[in-house]
Amino acid sequence: MIIKHEYVLKDFSLKIEKGKTVTLLGQSGSRKSTIANLITRFYNVNKGSVIINNRNIKDLTKNSLRSLTGLVAQDSILFNKTVKSNTI
Repeated sequence: MIIKHEYVLKDFSLKIEKGKTVTLLGQSGSRKSTIANLITRFYNVNKGSVIINNRNIKDLTKNSLRSLTGLVAQDSILFNKTVKSNTI
C-alpha cells in the first residue's frame, strides 16, 4: 500500500512584527487552526521552518514557546453546570 502525503500549506509565509497582536480570520477549513498549531508546536513542520525572533521554534522548548502565545478558540465550551461555574 502506498500512502501519498499532501501538504496542507504550500509556499506560506507570514511576518509579524515584535509586540504586535494578530488575529487569524477565515472560513472553516481555511487552515487557521493549522497555522496556530504550527506556531505553538502542537504540529511539527514537515518542510520549511517557523521562525520567531530570528530563531527556529524547534530550538525552543514547547513550554517556553507556548508561554509566549495566546490562543482563543472559535468554539465555546459550556459545562452542564451553573452559569457561574461556566464563567470562571
